[in-house]
Amino acid sequence: MQHTSVPDHKMGLDGAEFLAIIYRNTWLLAIITIASGLIAFGCAWMMPNWYASTISFVPPNNANSMISGMMGNVSSALKDLGLGKMNKGESYSYLVILNSRSLMDTLISRYDVSTEYQIPIENKEDLYKEFLSNFEVELSPEGNYNITLYSKDPKKAALMANDIVPIANNISNRLQKAEAETNRSYMELRLLRTDSILKNIADQLGQYSSKTLVFSPLDQSQAVAEALGTLKSTILKQEIQVEILKNTYGDSDPSTVAGIHLLDEMKSQLYKAENKPGFAGNFALKDAIKVGSKYMKLYTEYEAMSKVKAFLLPMLEQAKLDEIREAPTMYVLDYAKPAIKKSRPKRLTIAAGTSIGVFVLCCLFLIIRTQMKKASSYYAVEKKSQEVGESI
Repeated sequence: MQHTSVPDHKMGLDGAEFLAIIYRNTWLLAIITIASGLIAFGCAWMMPNWYASTISFVPPNNANSMISGMMGNVSSALKDLGLGKMNKGESYSYLVILNSRSLMDTLISRYDVSTEYQIPIENKEDLYKEFLSNFEVELSPEGNYNITLYSKDPKKAALMANDIVPIANNISNRLQKAEAETNRSYMELRLLRTDSILKNIADQLGQYSSKTLVFSPLDQSQAVAEALGTLKSTILKQEIQVEILKNTYGDSDPSTVAGIHLLDEMKSQLYKAENKPGFAGNFALKDAIKVGSKYMKLYTEYEAMSKVKAFLLPMLEQAKLDEIREAPTMYVLDYAKPAIKKSRPKRLTIAAGTSIGVFVLCCLFLIIRTQMKKASSYYAVEKKSQEVGESI
């Protein structure tokens, strides 16, 4: 029994056969393609015209000059406090304000955008989505912002675009004032605490100075060292003189006795200076390190808090200035003007795209139909050949 099958390559579709299919259905494809293009163009013609207006604006060139000057004035204090390499916090981008809900709500309510979009004012989510589809923000590499706004009325589009910068500046000023008010409150509270600590340390320093008679440890220590050195050198000289007197006149000579008495008096004074209060202050010299270190500890704390206060004062003044400042954060470079030509819809593009798409779909349909007919025919031939083989 013989079994025949159709070769696989006969089921394929080459370029010539594809062109033959197109040629056989030329009129059908032409009619459907042209009709779809005309229908798409008609539908696009019924769509309303949308006009675009673009405004360009820039940030101020010297926006941070006051802050930079303030930080320059306290840079030395920062370095002394070990804060010279503090990380600077990053401020938010202006794009946050341009894409904020506050700006959208203002424009939507001021220009009755819900009526133009034919979306109820209560349906905020859909209204925001439609607004954002007609609202484009671009930050150019040169640093300027370009905002394009679409509307069915060219004059309305220009008015809305030109209103964006004043509205955004108001929002930015409100945020800056809120931030400055918070900073000012914190600075004032911190300054009050610093003044309280300074007063407490100053009182402790005064009481300790009155008790120990220490007011300038470095100068006092230098003076005490010089006086003590002079007293010790005098004692050494007196000892030499006493030895000379002993060798010359003997131990019982009145001059020798007077010299020994004077030497003993000097040694007594040296002992009192080293072991009893009164020579350098209201403390003994053996306790000088303890007394001086405590005084220097209090003095160091006082100096540190004084530098903290010097650091806080200009920041407080800057916060007060920011709180009352009304300067705009953006300046208009090019105002928006009413568009002369529409921006959308692109009717010819819609019609051409629809025609091409329909043409491609029709070609696919014809190819699939041809292949299905070919497969059905080959299947029938193979079945008939099998039946003939079985009968033989």
